[in-house]
Amino acid sequence: RRIHGLVRVRPFDGLVVLRQGQGNLLLDAVFRLRRRWGALLQRHFEPPHEGLLLAALLGIRTELEEEVEEAFVATGTIHLLVISGFNVGIIALLLEWLLKLLGVPWRLRLAGAAAGVGGYCLLTGVAPPVARATVLAGVVLGALALDRVISWPNTLAAAALLILWVEPSQLFDPGFQLSFGAVLSLLAFARAWSGGVERRLGWCHPAWLRRYAAASLGATCAIWVGLSPVLAWYFHLVAPVSLLANLLVAPLVSALVGMGTLVLLVGAWCEPAVRLSGWAMTALLDAAVRVVSWCQRIPGGYWFVAPPSSGWLAGYYGLLGLSLLRRR
Repeated sequence: RRIHGLVRVRPFDGLVVLRQGQGNLLLDAVFRLRRRWGALLQRHFEPPHEGLLLAALLGIRTELEEEVEEAFVATGTIHLLVISGFNVGIIALLLEWLLKLLGVPWRLRLAGAAAGVGGYCLLTGVAPPVARATVLAGVVLGALALDRVISWPNTLAAAALLILWVEPSQLFDPGFQLSFGAVLSLLAFARAWSGGVERRLGWCHPAWLRRYAAASLGATCAIWVGLSPVLAWYFHLVAPVSLLANLLVAPLVSALVGMGTLVLLVGAWCEPAVRLSGWAMTALLDAAVRVVSWCQRIPGGYWFVAPPSSGWLAGYYGLLGLSLLRRR
């Protein structure tokens, strides 16, 4: 992890800054903007809303209340609250929509989306989940710009190899394994399962609601089936309630991330924009927390387990792999 030494200084005021402004100018500007955004949120929101917004928009979890974090972990929705690939996807779609609205040509939109996602990665402090999602987004956008037919397994492999080339130790990091395992699960199962769910929801109207419910349930089921043993291995937690919780919470957090990012961009130069939109962001936060708290109280929604044995894991994933060879 490129840590070559540790220095302890006592007393702490024995540390003296000799020079400033010696670092990377781009990173300096990015982190000054990040600090300004954090200060805006702290000035205009009270706890616990302040901590939730810092976590969801900037990836700063130090102000997040322990009870709230535990509720999101128990219901399998913590990936929605903290900065992750979920946020990168929303930012990329938001940039694509804005650039299309402005009439920007297609390839320039791809370049703009790639630059925006890269900037967002820097703003989050290059958090590992965001860095992984940014690399994958860059590979996909590059393939589109080069008029390549996207092979999703190859795209995923290219992103993984690029990350491991930079830092091989990532292979043994739970976050790396869960990130790529989630995408593999989506590729393997989500489309087929979403189609099956949509056919069984023919009674659900309007059509857009049926499509959303089918896509959300199919994707969440795919990830749950693909990653539950790994989550049990690392975190000793199994949470079937995540199927329901993600269905209900994802739209609220998506709206919050999209709105919050736009508000912070404008608020960096026009602070009243943060104050004027505060009620809407607070309402979305309150709704998300209430839904998560309700899901957490469902009996049997989650439980703690002993880590599965290596043989059990091998058997489970062997059967899961064999299931891909069958049509149904």
